[in-house]
Amino acid sequence: MIRFEEITNKNIWKVCSLEPFEEQKDFVAENIQSLAEAYATRNEGNNALPLAVYDDEDLIGFLMIGKGTVGNEDESDLIKENYSIWRLMIDKKYQGRGFGKQTLDAAIALIRTFPFGEAEKVWLSYEPENVRARDIYMKFGFKENGEMCGNEIVAVYELRGPGIGESHIIFKDGNGWRACFDEEKGRYFGEYGGGMSYNLYELTKEMYDLLREEMTEGDASSIMYDGRHLYMSVCDRCGPPYTVVFDDECRELCPWAKFIGSGRVWPDELTDAAVEIFESEANNREQRRKKRMEREEKKETE
Repeated sequence: MIRFEEITNKNIWKVCSLEPFEEQKDFVAENIQSLAEAYATRNEGNNALPLAVYDDEDLIGFLMIGKGTVGNEDESDLIKENYSIWRLMIDKKYQGRGFGKQTLDAAIALIRTFPFGEAEKVWLSYEPENVRARDIYMKFGFKENGEMCGNEIVAVYELRGPGIGESHIIFKDGNGWRACFDEEKGRYFGEYGGGMSYNLYELTKEMYDLLREEMTEGDASSIMYDGRHLYMSVCDRCGPPYTVVFDDECRELCPWAKFIGSGRVWPDELTDAAVEIFESEANNREQRRKKRMEREEKKETE
């Protein structure tokens, strides 16, 4: 599962050693240059967040998001007022596995938490010759708006309302929480929380009907708590941060969700044990037991 970590002395040189294929180097700056730009941008009081991209424990790429100016002359209101995906690269060893799309999913989910304040859009840019990147962004839902950033084409993604392919999802948006009815799946879902604690649930229709957009996060979460837990991350003072994936299909079920991650992802064995012990996770026991049997059967055949 894709997750992000901030750049520290622990990983900085590993991040700097990541590189694309030779023919891609004209399209993306070296990571050490991006880190220098992030440092200068922050020193000027502006917003830049460079992040190491991991697939579980494997370092696979680099992402940098920002909000506001990127230091160019004659910047448009779009650039000055909104988020940007400033850099996104996947190391050549990990390309061709779908990690670019997954990282883009996770980046948009992160931006939707509004780490630098709220905005309506996120933009990025690419060279006209970078046809591969353009195809990925267009399929995701970015749209070219006719602007240029230097010599690069600008494309924009709307953060408000449903994203591409989400017109069949009806949302309820509260303060600190969100719920939806997916008409295609005929299922209900809800999420709440942010940096300290984030939770995603499958809901019943009765739970969904009880939710009102004027509700506080506390009131909404007390309703969602009785649903089936899909995903959880915790980052508090009681111990190291961690993430628990109760349902491996949660990203497919809820492509719109934030999926805020904290620290290490619990291994399947620990998650299975927690589901069996805690009564609050009883709704997950059947599907976890089924998955465990599938894993054991797979091991026996290997």
